[in-house]
Amino acid sequence: MMTKGKGFTLLELVVVMVIIGVLATVAAQFIAGPTQAYLAVARRAQISDIADVSIRRLARELRLALPNSVRVGGANRFLEFIPTVNGGRYRTESGDLLDFTQADTSFDYLGPSLAAGSGQSVVVFNTGQRSTSGCALAPSGADAYEGCNRSAVTSITSSTVTMAARKFPFDSPGHRFHLVPASGPVTLACENIGTSNGDGSGTLRIYSNYATGSGDWGASAPATAPTGTNRSSNVLADNVSACSFSYLPGVTASNGIVTLRLAITRGNETVTLHHQVHIDNVP
Repeated sequence: MMTKGKGFTLLELVVVMVIIGVLATVAAQFIAGPTQAYLAVARRAQISDIADVSIRRLARELRLALPNSVRVGGANRFLEFIPTVNGGRYRTESGDLLDFTQADTSFDYLGPSLAAGSGQSVVVFNTGQRSTSGCALAPSGADAYEGCNRSAVTSITSSTVTMAARKFPFDSPGHRFHLVPASGPVTLACENIGTSNGDGSGTLRIYSNYATGSGDWGASAPATAPTGTNRSSNVLADNVSACSFSYLPGVTASNGIVTLRLAITRGNETVTLHHQVHIDNVP
């Protein structure tokens, strides 16, 4: 004789489901806290790393700035400078000397051999002082942006720099010269700064290759993003909620201080970094 097996009643099934739901809720409460804390720590670490890497790269770029070429514009949102690629000292006692009395096309230099890079210009004694009536009339300027003390390099050997004819207005007390890219200055730009839905809405960009090569590169720092047919642009950081630059030339002409402020915001979490970079302004 067969007996009918017993199953779960509907009431029992409901009770079991309620118990499982209560246990799941309690377990979720224990898991949610540590999980949210882990995600928050990971998010802070990520945005801290973005801000730190950006600041470090900016500092590295600025340490290679041509003396007296740093300038800030656009309500402290744009910082422009002329990068250097190399430099040295020109001979003053023997060999092919740099002539400051007339246009010269070559000079011998001291020290290790310089790389024969293409698209470079030589700058001598950059003080940042523009001319009053143009480069051809005295007193001539010593501002590489204007170009009175800048000449395009045609070749570099182990001992000699050859360049386009240029009468440099001033002899450097330390007999220094710098090599800069013929493509001109670069600009660091804080753009669209603010927050939206808990995230930073701005970007920190670096613009380059917007100058015309020869000629005047501008009398003042840009107040808007640079333009130009060959202009290149690279994003250094996104989710930027605050960004500014300031430049203090210093008590003496031999140094300056650039202060960078950058804040990155993601998921209502903000990391703010302040950094100061020493600028060597000895021309």
